[in-house]
Amino acid sequence: MTNPYYQLIIAIQTIFEPLLRWPVISLTSTSLSVFSSIIIRRITATIVNEEALDRAMKEIKIWEERRKRAIKKKDRKMYEEILRESRRIDRLRKFAFKERLKSSAISLVTWYILLRITTDIIGADKVVVIFPILGYMPLNHPAWFIIVSIFMALIYGTSTKMYSY
Repeated sequence: MTNPYYQLIIAIQTIFEPLLRWPVISLTSTSLSVFSSIIIRRITATIVNEEALDRAMKEIKIWEERRKRAIKKKDRKMYEEILRESRRIDRLRKFAFKERLKSSAISLVTWYILLRITTDIIGADKVVVIFPILGYMPLNHPAWFIIVSIFMALIYGTSTKMYSY
């Protein structure tokens, strides 16, 4: 009795066999990696409450600025008023931490699953790209998947100001 997962992988490999030969495999690997990054982003955006996270982070930032101003002005009354809000700010920080942790965990698990599936389809031993930056080094799919994932994360992060917290 054979594993249904591997039967599916073999069927996909058979159907898309022309796309798994050099040099077309480079485009196939890159496309699957980019598509995987988009899937990861969509899944994470669906599960994580990004609007609430943004609101919480903005509120924390405003509170921090007010606290710094009170310290700079040496205004004790204003500082005590700001400190009364510290419990609420701590709750917001905990919420933001949980949302970011949830986002990271979901992204990591999804990323690993998609890496495994795409590597099983393409094959871990096939050269998919000749990377010129490292002295024309041949890269297999898992290495190329990691590079494309990092590149896509940087593009997404700068386009959405994800790293501005």
